[in-house]
Amino acid sequence: MPAQSVPDQDSYCDEKHDLGYGNVINCTIIDNTWHVTQIDLSNNNIQGDIPPALGNLSHLTYLALSSSKLTGSIPPSLGNLSHLTHLDLSSNKLTGSIPPSLGNLSHLIHLDLSSNKLTGSIPPSLGNLKNLIILYLFVNFLSDNIPPTLGDLSSLGQMDLSYNRLSGSIPGELGKLSKLEDLDLTENELNGSLPKELGKLSNLRFLYFSSNYFTGNLPDEYQNIAAMDSFGVGGNSLTGPFPKFVTKWVNLSYLNLMGNNFEGKLPEEIFTMTNLRTLMVSDLKNNGSQLPTPINLRNMRTLVLRNCNIIGQIPSNIADQNKYWGRLDLSFNKFTGVIPDSLLNLNSSSSMFLSGNVINQKILHWINNTVTSKRGISFNNFTTEEAAAKKDISHNNLAEAVRNNV
Repeated sequence: MPAQSVPDQDSYCDEKHDLGYGNVINCTIIDNTWHVTQIDLSNNNIQGDIPPALGNLSHLTYLALSSSKLTGSIPPSLGNLSHLTHLDLSSNKLTGSIPPSLGNLSHLIHLDLSSNKLTGSIPPSLGNLKNLIILYLFVNFLSDNIPPTLGDLSSLGQMDLSYNRLSGSIPGELGKLSKLEDLDLTENELNGSLPKELGKLSNLRFLYFSSNYFTGNLPDEYQNIAAMDSFGVGGNSLTGPFPKFVTKWVNLSYLNLMGNNFEGKLPEEIFTMTNLRTLMVSDLKNNGSQLPTPINLRNMRTLVLRNCNIIGQIPSNIADQNKYWGRLDLSFNKFTGVIPDSLLNLNSSSSMFLSGNVINQKILHWINNTVTSKRGISFNNFTTEEAAAKKDISHNNLAEAVRNNV
């Protein structure tokens, strides 16, 4: 975006005309003078640096330069735009740090700096943005701690800091964000225990902590988050008993507890949650537990119960009411018996993984139709006298005729 193209009062607005260029650049008359008030040049393949002169547009309320090829740093002069309510610089190639001067934008409602190459820490001054509703800083290279001052963002509804390099613990001050509905801290380097203060956030619907280094138990206070829709803590080092309170989240549609060190059995109530579409649990330590029979998974699309020490047979009706699984993974348990007929008739787009169990069954005609690249049945006790194509059926008790063809 060359400097000479920056709109200002003289070149784009006058007392007779609103040169809005089809609502891309809008002007408004204020105190009998035309002023540039809105600039939206998103998705225009603009290249180069953001001109510091934009900070001179004293009446600008809306600035969107997203999804282009802007480079360089964010000019600190943007902090002079005292009337700005919307700032979107996402999906560019911006580098450098976030200017602390952005904390001066007291009217700002929407701040999106996501999908750039920003480095350094999150300025504590952003906590001054009392009117901010949306804060998107995801997919950058931001580091250091999450500043406790972000807990002062009393109007905040959505905060996404995922896919950065943030470290340290989550400040308990975030528990003051009473209007927060969405908090995403996925894929950082955060550690320590999860703050119990977040249990006060009664409006929270989406909470993601996956792929960090969190330890300790899931706080019991989280059971008070009645509006919870999606909860993900996969890929951490959490311990303690399986959090049975998740069954109290009646609106829950997504639950990811994979890759932790929880103990205990899966509560049967979790299989009666009618809104649950995705359930992912792995590495659950217990003395052996069984799935309820019959089991109600009518609305489930993704079920991963991997290495949970589940024994007994796979419930015969597991797919009777649902032929459109996206993914079913019961690998590395201790299932015995046979594969239910309902699983052999899954939609061809479904993925099924049953490896690492003790299933005893002849591989009949379904071997060529059911065991595809999206199916895994290795490390069981399957037997057959029939020839089979090359499938993922290794490490079974297959007859010689099959071994010669696999």
